[in-house]
Amino acid sequence: MALEDDILATLSRKPGLKGREIASQLGLDKGLVNSTLYKLRSRKLTWQDGGYRWFLKAASTESRQAAQPQLDTPLTKLSRYYLHCLSLDDESGVSLFAQSRFSAEYIELPVLPELDPEERSIASFAGVSELFQRLRTSASRQVPYLGYPVRLRAHRSEKGWEGFFVEPVFLFDFTDDALQRGADPALTGELPTFNFRVLKSLAMGDDSQIMDEAARLAEELGFSEAEPPELDEFFARLVEIREDWDWKEQMNPASLSSGTVVLELERMLVRQGYRGSVGVVTPFRAQANKIRDLLHAHPQANLMLKNGELLVDTVHRFQGDERDVMIFSPVVSRAMPQGASIFLRKTCNLFNVAITRARATLVVVGDFGAARNSDIEHLSAFAGYVERLNTNTARAKKLEREDYDGGPNYPTVAHPELVSDWERLFYTKLHQAGLRPVPQYDVEKFILDFALISGGRRLDVEVDGERYHRDWTGELLRRDQLRNMRLIELGWDVMRFWVYELRDNMPQCIERVKRWMRC
Repeated sequence: MALEDDILATLSRKPGLKGREIASQLGLDKGLVNSTLYKLRSRKLTWQDGGYRWFLKAASTESRQAAQPQLDTPLTKLSRYYLHCLSLDDESGVSLFAQSRFSAEYIELPVLPELDPEERSIASFAGVSELFQRLRTSASRQVPYLGYPVRLRAHRSEKGWEGFFVEPVFLFDFTDDALQRGADPALTGELPTFNFRVLKSLAMGDDSQIMDEAARLAEELGFSEAEPPELDEFFARLVEIREDWDWKEQMNPASLSSGTVVLELERMLVRQGYRGSVGVVTPFRAQANKIRDLLHAHPQANLMLKNGELLVDTVHRFQGDERDVMIFSPVVSRAMPQGASIFLRKTCNLFNVAITRARATLVVVGDFGAARNSDIEHLSAFAGYVERLNTNTARAKKLEREDYDGGPNYPTVAHPELVSDWERLFYTKLHQAGLRPVPQYDVEKFILDFALISGGRRLDVEVDGERYHRDWTGELLRRDQLRNMRLIELGWDVMRFWVYELRDNMPQCIERVKRWMRC
């Protein structure tokens, strides 16, 4: 795996980097890098200290022990005191009815605001302004919080009422002026606080044991670090260190619930003004219904339905149908019910229908890490394919930004068994001529012998032996012709050299490549 090798090599050169620093050095998406880091940790190749810094597993035992949380720090004592004060009041904490006959006391957001890639204000999300307006005019003087992750706690009263309460695990504070008239609600940017109501139900034991659990969590999550942890890493660690909690969905603060699909529809149909036909497809009826409900509750619902000729339904409805743009919601999570997982494993044909209904563009909205690591073979393979595309795209951008130089001799590659002696010689001659070819460059399912990138232009250079690349008529094999056509469709130029050309006239072959670079 090229990405894993790049990350391991980076940590070997400079141990102690954080996920975002590794991503910055490699020019890759931070979420993709963090997902790979945790995968490497599960294979015992890397480990992470209390400050969210990553190391190779070969790091010293002393360093690892030094990173273990201690329970006698000032923060520990402060946490115990804080929770002791809360424990004196059984009503402390946040717990709201999941459903109410009156106006809801909460709204669902599609993304944690501080991780929103579009950096929109909180008030721009559907329902936020209305909720804050009710709080401003309420006589009860309630205080707003942003809560994540959220538990649904089942409850049965003595009088026979049954229902659920919404209880966030952590509470993020809004600024003091959030409820002032005309103010734009904003978070303080500080680390969240524990919701004591949740902690009391998750941590078994008396108040003293609950306080110890809170102090332990604070240390393990890095609350005492001089530099606060980034939220996506913060929540990823929470799941890792508390696997025994009753998680029901994959933790993904950058993509919350079915609302992410509606957010994508809003971006496409409202802000970008797209006018083509759009479909939203999912394997499960419940997910389709949830997306439909959120869509109709959106203030711009009529505009979205009109602009996109929009259809939201299950895979069966789209058989024989197409849309210009299709949004696919696979609904895969770490804690997916076994029945749902079995259903998806047995319905590969439905997956094929879902991803082939788009005339122009397919957009997949979901938890990439859960799909990549799932036991649903076709979905995991599809996520792996997307991962390779993203890695290659990022690699190409990095090569465009920087002066790549693999060195004067043919470098180490992922598949040395595919390298011929003529490829090694040609690489050396190209390097001596001032060119910087990239060997074994992946493009879709193809491995290019060499790639050269100049600005927005890309060249595939192939070294072909007659035995494997020429048919009985003397023509280039059909499979190589089809490969050329596909690469040209993707925006590549293709230059092929027969071995006898390199043997008999190497300078002229090199000059052909140099002419392409000068164009």
